[in-house]
Amino acid sequence: MKHVQWAALLLCANAFAQLPKPGGSGGGGGGGLAGENPSATTAGSSTSVDVDITALNLSATSAIVAQCYSGTTTKTPLASTWTVTGSSPITTVTFTYSSTANVTCKVNASGGTGPTGPAGATGATGATGATGATGADGSTGATGAAGAAGADGVRGRGRELRHRGGLRGRGASVARWRRAA
Repeated sequence: MKHVQWAALLLCANAFAQLPKPGGSGGGGGGGLAGENPSATTAGSSTSVDVDITALNLSATSAIVAQCYSGTTTKTPLASTWTVTGSSPITTVTFTYSSTANVTCKVNASGGTGPTGPAGATGATGATGATGATGADGSTGATGAAGAAGADGVRGRGRELRHRGGLRGRGASVARWRRAA
C-alpha cells in the first residue's frame, strides 16, 4: 500500500511541475528539453489572446495544460476558457477572459498522444499451409439394371447318346455307348 501512495504522490508532483508557475523570474513552469513553453502576453487591457502551439505537435486537446495570469511583478491566476484551432497538429489555443491588463497565457503538454505516424510497410507473405487430409470414401452406388436374356441354346445335329447295359459293378466301356435311334 505504501508503494501505491508514493507512486500517487510522484504522479501529482509531476503534474504540478508541468503547469506554468505565476511570478518569479525566468521561464516559469513546464520544463522539458525544448525550452520555454509557448506563451503570449498582452500589455493593455484585453479579453482574449492567441498562443501558437504548433511546436508542441499535439493532436488531442486532452493533452493541453494551460494557464493565464495577470500582472507584471505579482502574477495572479486568471479565470479563463480556451478553444483550439487546427488538428494533427493543433496550431493555436485562444484564451478568453474578463477584460484585464497585462495578461500572460502559457500552454504546455501533459505528454499526451501525438499525431499518428505513417503506415508501416506491408509484411512478407506467409508460408503455404500443409495439405489437408484425404476425404472419406463415398458410399456404394446403386445396383445396375439386369442384363438382357441370352439367346436360346442351339441343339446339335447329332442324336442323343444312350448307354447299353448297366453299370453294375463293372467298368463301362466306350463300346457300350451307342447312338439313340
